[in-house]
Amino acid sequence: MNKCIKCSWLVAFLLLVKLPGYGQEKFREGYIVTLQQDTVYGLIDYKTVSKSANKCSFRKDRNANVVTYTPDQIMGYRFTSGKYYVSKLVKMNGGTEELFLEYLIDGIADIYFFRDEAGDHYYIEKEGEEILPLVVDVVEVEREGKRYFKRKDAYKQVLKYTFSDASGLSDEINSTDLRHDDLIEIAENYHNQVCDEYECITYSKRQSVVQTRVGLLIGGSASDITFTNMLYVRPELLANLPTSNHITFGTFLRIKDTFIGERFSLQSELWYGRTRNGRHSAVLLIP
Repeated sequence: MNKCIKCSWLVAFLLLVKLPGYGQEKFREGYIVTLQQDTVYGLIDYKTVSKSANKCSFRKDRNANVVTYTPDQIMGYRFTSGKYYVSKLVKMNGGTEELFLEYLIDGIADIYFFRDEAGDHYYIEKEGEEILPLVVDVVEVEREGKRYFKRKDAYKQVLKYTFSDASGLSDEINSTDLRHDDLIEIAENYHNQVCDEYECITYSKRQSVVQTRVGLLIGGSASDITFTNMLYVRPELLANLPTSNHITFGTFLRIKDTFIGERFSLQSELWYGRTRNGRHSAVLLIP
């Protein structure tokens, strides 16, 4: 006799050890800086890294209406003791575009960052000079009749040009990768060499902190039994086999990388349930 158990999940309730209120945490304390250089405190929508460069959604308190600002409408915004974004006109795709750039370090040479569909982008701006992109170029070269693509770290030449008034940074520049920690470190070292009037300020460091959370799950399901080979089934077995309703239990593991996004996480679940139809029973283990 060939039996097939069909399960249809009706409802599931998520019971967490600590259920975060994502809707409430979306807006976080911070402030905007107006074009008149006034600071207005309130709540700011905490977006993903890629969405933070184009707009800032702000409200003065939880009961106020949300006002959305673009980079040409305010000078910048910052989360309390958190990320700081400033409006900058940068070179993009052969033209210019005004964006909110994340302010990584403020010194004699400032470092900025933003992310879009094309990937991560870094910029450097020295006092009194224009803002320059820090990029990696891929150039095509021909050798012995064959074409190759070669990586060219153009950003290292920009760093050497920007830091040319400091000594002893050439080796460090050559070993600098295009990432938060390396750029902040070398900009700080440069600042400490050429300026003793004030200390540079680091607003953000790339700290990829992996957070995990374990919790419990409870849900309900309904199942019935279908006999796919009727030639070998006695008719009386088909009677009195009602749909079985039962409770299922489970556990989950949630993993979150704070640099990717504080509202983005990966969750894995394991469910356990027992179903019984007449004289037949089965244990369900659903990963």
